Amino acid sequence: MHNWQEKLDVFLANFKHKDDVVGVLVCGSYVTGGLNSHSDLDVHIILRDSVDYRERGNKIIDGLLIEYFANPPRQIVQYFDEDTADKTLMSQVQFATGKIISDKTGNVARLKEKAVAMVSDFYDKSTVPPSVSALTKYHLWDSLDNLQAAYESSRLDFDLLYFTSLDRLINDYMKAIGRPYTTMAIWGNIVDENIREKYLLRKLPDDAVSELIEKAIIACDRQEKIALYEQLTNAILHKFGGFEIDGFEFKSAAVKNESHKMRKYVLATTLVLFLMICAAIVLPSQTQQPPERIPVLTYHSIMPLVYYHPINVDNPWVLLEDTFYQQMRYLYENNFTTLTTCQLKDFLFNDGELPQNPVIITFDDGYLDNALFAAPIMRQFGFIGMQFIITEHIAETTQTMVAYPSKFMSEVEIFATLDVFEFGSHAHAMHRVVDGTPLLVSESVEDIKADILQSFEHPLTFTTGFAYPYGRYSRNALLALEQAGVLFAFTTHEDYLTRDTPPLLLPRFSVFGGPEGTTLEDFSNIVGGRR
Repeated sequence: MHNWQEKLDVFLANFKHKDDVVGVLVCGSYVTGGLNSHSDLDVHIILRDSVDYRERGNKIIDGLLIEYFANPPRQIVQYFDEDTADKTLMSQVQFATGKIISDKTGNVARLKEKAVAMVSDFYDKSTVPPSVSALTKYHLWDSLDNLQAAYESSRLDFDLLYFTSLDRLINDYMKAIGRPYTTMAIWGNIVDENIREKYLLRKLPDDAVSELIEKAIIACDRQEKIALYEQLTNAILHKFGGFEIDGFEFKSAAVKNESHKMRKYVLATTLVLFLMICAAIVLPSQTQQPPERIPVLTYHSIMPLVYYHPINVDNPWVLLEDTFYQQMRYLYENNFTTLTTCQLKDFLFNDGELPQNPVIITFDDGYLDNALFAAPIMRQFGFIGMQFIITEHIAETTQTMVAYPSKFMSEVEIFATLDVFEFGSHAHAMHRVVDGTPLLVSESVEDIKADILQSFEHPLTFTTGFAYPYGRYSRNALLALEQAGVLFAFTTHEDYLTRDTPPLLLPRFSVFGGPEGTTLEDFSNIVGGRR
């Protein structure tokens, strides 16, 4: 319909931020097919990692509407994570099916590869038998009951209520079976193989439910609509084990005022810190732990024997590669699930549900060996970890691995491991001790905040999390984190993470190497909740 590539060249030549552009990817109907008179050209503009902005807009070039999205790679990866958590996969599908127009740094190709891997991994995980909570089942029953009441009272807005309820019902079903859902794509997903191929969708697993959804979408008569909605609701409830309204009970925590939740925790932890300093008291441990406890593991260096022996054999911060492998295999064989930052935030702030046997794997400092030796092992077992890196140490180019001194990842290793690691801040230049005191303990709120914000200018995939250097913090550090928009932060205090844990004081268990290091029995006790 258009010579779109020539018009894209004109747009890019006049793009006001063109000096920041390192790559371009085009997606949508001009690449995948199915053009119509309303098709626009969707353009993802990949910016330098150092930029501190993102932008989207529209421009008409000689009759062609161009919709553009300009982002640095870390922002795009965050979109990937958010879409995975929301079970839409919208941004991943755009990159996975898109066409690379230019790629000066290789970032576009790496983002495309990550998108393809995330889509495949999403569907692989959706093979797990579906399940829904009792509360979700109740909402399905209640929606049917309300719609039946609207039908029986001949409400004039019945059709609006019907399609709104149907959209929500299909959405709940798709989330339960682990499939992406958008209203625009569900029809094609059910009836059109070409649509499934275009949007990387897969056929729904239950033909009977698919047939009912198809009939419910095209139903015209109100009597037919209410009958099909009831059949579809009952079929979905039956698939998930059935539901009886008589005797239904659900108990949960009272709703929290989330807009004040972070400030409440900051004030509370600041007060506790003040009392500890003034009174030099030791807080007693709780005698009764909440039922939901998440073990958080902390690693530093992972090295094979050739680098481990003899120079690092007594270093507690260096773990032998084979020991790390045994620990990851233990998690895999005992059905542990690693949590992402999105799942952690959902657990802390939205009372989100946890998967079976949750565990969080974290790494501090950003060592090169994490990318070379830890990432392949985690990739083998399908695990995700959180990297908290010292951003001033990000290497300009790929380093050569040596036993000593420690080498750090460059952007090449960071982008090569985005399928395994999420990257957060471990400070920029304040990972230091001066006169025996860590800088995050001694410096002002303003200076700490400035350092944190400076770390956010580097290729991180999330800026809402932080790990305290040396595990130490202060009142000023807590206030600086809050002002910088950080929602959660890890200490080195050893305990389990619960819903009641202050988000800026999250505990972790350090996994040590060396002759007195963490044994497999120790490891089993930690992740098994026996510490």
